[in-house]
Amino acid sequence: MIFRCILFATALVCTASVFGRVGSSSRLYAPTLTSVAIAPISIYGGDSSTSATVTLSASAPAGGLAVSLFSSNASLAVPPLVTVPAGSSTASFTASTSAVTTPTSVTVTAVLGATARTCSVSVVPAVLASVDITPKTFVGGSATVVNGKVDLKGVAPSGGLTVTLATSNASAITVPGSVTIAAGSSSGSFSASSVQNPVEYKPTITATLQGASKLVSVTVNPVQTTSLSLNPTSIPGGSPSIGTVTVSDPAGPNGIRVKLASNSAHATVPAYATVAPGSTSSTFKISTVGIAKAETVVITASNGASTQTASLAMTSTTIASVSVQPTNVSGGSDCVGTVLLTGSAPAGGIVVSLLSGNASATVPATITIPSGSSSGQFAVTTSPVSAVTPLTLLATDQITTRTCILTVRLAQLSSLAVTPSPVVGGSATPVAGVVNLDGPAPTGGATVTLASSNQAAVTTPQSVTVPAGSKSVQFAVTTVQNSTPYGPTISATFGGITKSASLSVIPEQVTGLSLDPASITSGKMTSGTVSISQTAGPSGIKVHLTASGTDVVTPLEAVVQSGATSATFNIGTVPVKLSETLNVTAANGASTKSAALTLVPAKLSGITATPASLVGGNPSSITLTLDGPAPAGGLSVSLFADNQAVSAPATVTVPAGKTFVTFAVDTSGVSASTAVKLSATASSVTTSTVMTIKPASLASLKLSIRLVVGGSSTPVTGTILLNGQAPTGGVVLNLASSNPYAATVPATVTVPAGQRQIEFPITTLQTPVVYNMAVSANLGGASQSVTLVVDPETLVSTSLSPNSVNTAGTSSGTVTISQTAGPKGILVNLQSDKYSEVPSSVLIPSGSTSATFAVRAKAVTKTVISTITVTVGVQVKTAQLTIKR
Repeated sequence: MIFRCILFATALVCTASVFGRVGSSSRLYAPTLTSVAIAPISIYGGDSSTSATVTLSASAPAGGLAVSLFSSNASLAVPPLVTVPAGSSTASFTASTSAVTTPTSVTVTAVLGATARTCSVSVVPAVLASVDITPKTFVGGSATVVNGKVDLKGVAPSGGLTVTLATSNASAITVPGSVTIAAGSSSGSFSASSVQNPVEYKPTITATLQGASKLVSVTVNPVQTTSLSLNPTSIPGGSPSIGTVTVSDPAGPNGIRVKLASNSAHATVPAYATVAPGSTSSTFKISTVGIAKAETVVITASNGASTQTASLAMTSTTIASVSVQPTNVSGGSDCVGTVLLTGSAPAGGIVVSLLSGNASATVPATITIPSGSSSGQFAVTTSPVSAVTPLTLLATDQITTRTCILTVRLAQLSSLAVTPSPVVGGSATPVAGVVNLDGPAPTGGATVTLASSNQAAVTTPQSVTVPAGSKSVQFAVTTVQNSTPYGPTISATFGGITKSASLSVIPEQVTGLSLDPASITSGKMTSGTVSISQTAGPSGIKVHLTASGTDVVTPLEAVVQSGATSATFNIGTVPVKLSETLNVTAANGASTKSAALTLVPAKLSGITATPASLVGGNPSSITLTLDGPAPAGGLSVSLFADNQAVSAPATVTVPAGKTFVTFAVDTSGVSASTAVKLSATASSVTTSTVMTIKPASLASLKLSIRLVVGGSSTPVTGTILLNGQAPTGGVVLNLASSNPYAATVPATVTVPAGQRQIEFPITTLQTPVVYNMAVSANLGGASQSVTLVVDPETLVSTSLSPNSVNTAGTSSGTVTISQTAGPKGILVNLQSDKYSEVPSSVLIPSGSTSATFAVRAKAVTKTVISTITVTVGVQVKTAQLTIKR
């Protein structure tokens, strides 16, 4: 037996041969993934690759094989699957790239079954590919649109790319400094502007991106001047001509300038003719001056190397005509003659000789038309004539002679005017008539007859004389006030000629009536103004006034004074209880004007308290105010206080015709500052004010006496006064003495509710010296004090009875003071020397001014004098006792 196996790409086939008989068997194998490849391996971000390929180890079976694809970076996108067709071992797919800002390495992985294959691709940033200009050849400064374009290899990343631009010759073509290529785009456009140039330029446009540059060359040709024409081509010196220059191409946005020149100073042109944007031609003015002899001027138009010329024939200047205006005048009138030249007078001017064919008109011998002028004028003076006289005026420059005809005649009535018209009859507007002659009045003047067709309404003088040598005269026209319009005719007659003028006389009109204000509180006065159409004459204008109701009182009439067009008057009103609207009418003949006046009843406008802040217990004055007078019966006002600290009447009446009422309200004492709202209501209108009621405070502290002998029976009383009433519970004040050894006061004292003052006793004590002490009262931190002077008791005398005793005998001493001792009496200190004995003190009892004490003499061996000393405070009195042996 022979056994053989052959391995094919997709199967293993085995055959066996036994004694010439052959048998075989086979086993199928799936193709495997051998590679994935992308070409080129460096791709600009934004480009696509169609050369991406996957390769299998063998042909794909029926139905093909799907290979999975993966990219390691979003800058290179691959499809998720690519299918190798049945019978093929390869398949292509498209890999798309995105813009990047830096070179990015990307791995592409292909997976088939358990087999994966990879390849690497570099995605690089876009670079500048080219720059181009369309068209590349054009005329500088023309209207040709020049567009530029820059292209990238790849596309611009997020934020775009800025490509800088530059020109090698900005005098021929200009470009923007840069062009931005938008994100995701591979190109950008820009506009280039060409500049008018005299010669051909071949500038270069350079585009640069990230240090890499591309350039393009263009050709900028000069514009060509194709023609120059003049119209007219022949003129007298001093007359203008118009030139037209044409160029080869339409001008661009800045236009095209063509240089102009003239070969003669007698014909001037502007330095340049500017062809407007979009146009191929331009006109310009050629100014000339008068010349003495003919000449031909050459005008040149050039732009670079292209030049065009045209000839202008100029003739010498002569007289074209002589004229006079007017051509028919009355003798004595003047007129003006004019000499017109064929062009401008040359340098030095032109002297023209003048001549009149009749003595009735005189002219100057010559006039000189100055250089540059094309005409000259002269005065023609005429003289009075007895008949119509035609005459000839002649002008010559010794080359050309021209003539004209002037007719001189007698003066005639030329016109009659009356102004103003129309006019209001009887108004202050002056009306004047004017008679005009067409020449000066003769010697003695010219008497013109006047007439009016309605002498009763309009009057004129019978005649008026135009003074000799004058051409006109005025006269006054008088009109009369009227109720209907009329139109008389004024006529003037002189030398058989009559002229007339119509005068329209209209009646005075009431043109307006206004009230200010037009709505008022009844009982007040408003002002009315009536207007008429014309200023009133010397007698003024009376306008009748009426009102539609009895609550409005108007004058019978308003008088517009002479020289005025309006009059102001006062309208009185009566106080009303309800609103009403009335009409006021102004009338003059058939013309009337009305105005509505609304009367509203007076209403409560305010409430005030004086004072608005006060201490409880004091009165305040309340004033209620209306915005107008109260109506008949008065206006009743209700009052309400939101706190009993203010006591107000329930109602108060504002008397009829009055605008306010004042009354008093009482207040009560409060323990703390209290805001009280006092409201007043009348006819649904409420107004209020806030009163502040303050607690009473210490107003004063007084003493019944300010000087007292301490300890005496003289009573001292303190009086406390508040600035208001004490509230419920009273007011407790603290009292103090600055020297309780001289005087004492109660610790507190209470002012009873509703009261303003209280008295308290002050007890004085015997003092050795004078004390200036203070008695004070305190309420809520506020204090008042009064000085009380406490004097020591005055020791008046000391006496002994008898004043002489025997040894060991006794005597009686008496001490006397100036004031009656008080409740505690007055203590008197006693002292004796070694010859006698006295008690240490003696008390002058209450109510008494003296006290006695015993003096006992000691035994002596000889007669002596013993001194007894009595002391009250610092006062000392002595008495001597003679003790005999």
